[in-house]
Amino acid sequence: VLIVAGKGNNAGDAFVLARRLTLFGIVPQVVLVPAADQLSRDASANFRCLEKLGVPVMGFEPARLAQDLCRSEWVVDGLFGTGLRGPAGPPYEEVITSINASSARAFALDVPSGMDADTGEPHGPTVRAKHTATFAAAKIGFANPRATTWLGRVHIVDIGGNW
Repeated sequence: VLIVAGKGNNAGDAFVLARRLTLFGIVPQVVLVPAADQLSRDASANFRCLEKLGVPVMGFEPARLAQDLCRSEWVVDGLFGTGLRGPAGPPYEEVITSINASSARAFALDVPSGMDADTGEPHGPTVRAKHTATFAAAKIGFANPRATTWLGRVHIVDIGGNW
């Protein structure tokens, strides 16, 4: 399992998932796209927990990401959640494009990165997820028939639950 993380609350969710996977004996590899000092406060707290567990965390390097994606069965999209208000921009667009070009199955947290949660439309390159775990309730944009292109199978999960 390869987990790609941005810098906001969605990254924090990705770090929680990484910790939970380790409890089940699955040690994921985490790729942190921004520098660790750019993380939001909540994401930073969860990142520090990951460090204490010794989960491998690498910085983003395009060539290495391509190699890691080739070796992964699953890639967890923890780049952007509901707060994205426009195109992802560099280097995130490159990461999204690499995820979509790989054979790894994508698992999006809350919403596929690049998708507008309110409209279900892409802002630009958008992760094409096989599964999306969304928290508390389906987002308004999920009702857009075109959103299924990016969502895959939607699972509504309790944010404080045992997902």
